[in-house]
Amino acid sequence: MNTESLEAMFVPGGIFRMNSAISRSFCAMAAVVSLLTSCSSSPPPKPGASTTPVFKSGSRSQLALGTEAVIKEPIEVPFNGTMDLNFKTREEVVNIRRNMALRGNLGQLLVGGVYKPSEVFADLADEKPWISLKARTLQLFGSGVDVTDGQAKESRFICSPYLLIAPDLRLEKMPDVDRNRFSLQKLASSQFPMQCPPRKIILDPVNATEEVTYDVSGFRNEINAYLRTPIQLDKIAFSLVAYNARDFGYYWFYVKPEPDSSKLKKIPHWVRTASNINQILALSSGTWNDMKGDTEEMQRWSFTGVPAKMVILLWKNKPADVSDKADFTVTFNFN
Repeated sequence: MNTESLEAMFVPGGIFRMNSAISRSFCAMAAVVSLLTSCSSSPPPKPGASTTPVFKSGSRSQLALGTEAVIKEPIEVPFNGTMDLNFKTREEVVNIRRNMALRGNLGQLLVGGVYKPSEVFADLADEKPWISLKARTLQLFGSGVDVTDGQAKESRFICSPYLLIAPDLRLEKMPDVDRNRFSLQKLASSQFPMQCPPRKIILDPVNATEEVTYDVSGFRNEINAYLRTPIQLDKIAFSLVAYNARDFGYYWFYVKPEPDSSKLKKIPHWVRTASNINQILALSSGTWNDMKGDTEEMQRWSFTGVPAKMVILLWKNKPADVSDKADFTVTFNFN
């Protein structure tokens, strides 16, 4: 910093006014102090480390919905798949998220072309591995699986920000794999189904609704191709992943009982009140980045049959009652 730039801070209309001699002396001393301070401060971050601040609650992107909707008709939202996030910095992960949110023209139409991450991403650690989708699935079949090998399981939701809440469908217990045909190593390199991605995501901004379709029967059939004893639908379980909703300011949810939801089972019981969405992405066990903040209301869902439907109400503020009008409604169609 030079004396001219400092002196310019004390012009008429500013806080102080000094004569030129005093001003020059003051500025010279300030420059020395500034230099000493910069020399004694912590070293600059290494290349690739996070420097972009993650926005806290209250300063986040808001979806253009209802009367503010720019998109007037229901549209299909893409599911952007998975990716390897191992050893990326928080800033790199947030930039991936931002790029996905602004991809195509959806970002301009839904968030005005500006994506601001919330506290959901604040506790991510730089350059740590992530638990992989492959490991989460194959650990059911035995040990020896590298927990972080492959695509991050959370990338399914990080890369698809407009999928506000999703069922994380998976095998509940170890099935009877045909060991004569499939060793653990062969399963790891095969096309064994690691996930049940959504078949279609329809977003209706005017009515603030989203309808998502999942082919659970097809998922089961793909798994059965590897098994000696085929499994039934009750062996496929799911938990709810809702930090995308929280990222856009929805902090409360309720699973609404519907006639078509009678084929859904909740252990230990169906919660009849609105629940807080606590999920965030953060360093877990001091070792890897993963989702944290799961609650009982999110976990241990399963099927007694299909087709089945789940309707989830979302609110930004805690509702006085679950009959209060929701700020956003998500419907899952399980076939």
